[in-house]
Amino acid sequence: SKNRKLIGWDEILEGGLAPEATVMSWRGTKGGIKAAKEGHDVVMSPTSHCYFDYSQYNPEYEPEASNVLTNLEKVYAFNPIPAELNEREAKHILGAQGNIWTEKIYTPNRVEVMALPRMTALSEVLWTDNKQLDFTDFRNRLMNFYTRLSWLNYHYFVPMPTGMANENMYVTNFVLKFDSVQQNFPIYYTMDGTEPTLKSKKYKKPLKIAKPITVKAKTILLYGYGSEVMTGVFNPAQLTEAIAVKDVRAGLQFSYYEGNRIINCDSTHNLQLINSGIINEIKLPENCRDENFL
Repeated sequence: SKNRKLIGWDEILEGGLAPEATVMSWRGTKGGIKAAKEGHDVVMSPTSHCYFDYSQYNPEYEPEASNVLTNLEKVYAFNPIPAELNEREAKHILGAQGNIWTEKIYTPNRVEVMALPRMTALSEVLWTDNKQLDFTDFRNRLMNFYTRLSWLNYHYFVPMPTGMANENMYVTNFVLKFDSVQQNFPIYYTMDGTEPTLKSKKYKKPLKIAKPITVKAKTILLYGYGSEVMTGVFNPAQLTEAIAVKDVRAGLQFSYYEGNRIINCDSTHNLQLINSGIINEIKLPENCRDENFL
């Protein structure tokens, strides 16, 4: 009587739908495909590409977020219209929606960092013909967009440098080579434990590490806005004698765990072991869910 129509997450498919109900497909795209084939309108919002509370670089080095990686390139690769739909069924795909859940996001500034620039990538995917999409071109155009965001005092994600982990062991001399996820992003570093700034040394060539030292590196744009700091602690190490390995078997030994937050091997200790064994090729074994793997 109020001219309202039902819209709900894809769980509503399990109970039978009113003819005019719209489905939000979040548990992958299967729910959206099923709904479209049944004649229902669909908004695609799968966790794999549209959940912006998920990690966007590396869960181990980012502030607390989901352990699933959904980086900028992955968002840009999203096609909201599944290939399984024919032309008539595809017309039921209204578009897509990006989501940010804030159980682990505590400030409005952090919400902006999680949304930008991934929201920009999703927007271009939805507003552009799929044949015209070009991630390299999009990434280059982002430089002007970052400048605009800075002028407007928005907070946004800048990728950290790659090339080192929190702990690095070396034998004699170690050559440290930084790289940027995005081309032309300048990297600044310090070797005295202080946080890098625009006044710090700018990375131009690989660094030779010959003594115990703490290196900190940060991507900093021309207008002073930067990434999280990447810290590497270098300690001297010595080679040990070779260890003889007995009872060698062909294949790859695996253990599969499930849990709410898995960021490294150590964090599996308190998780539930679901499956284990030996496989002959690198693939997901049976009884292992595949939606959170790249």
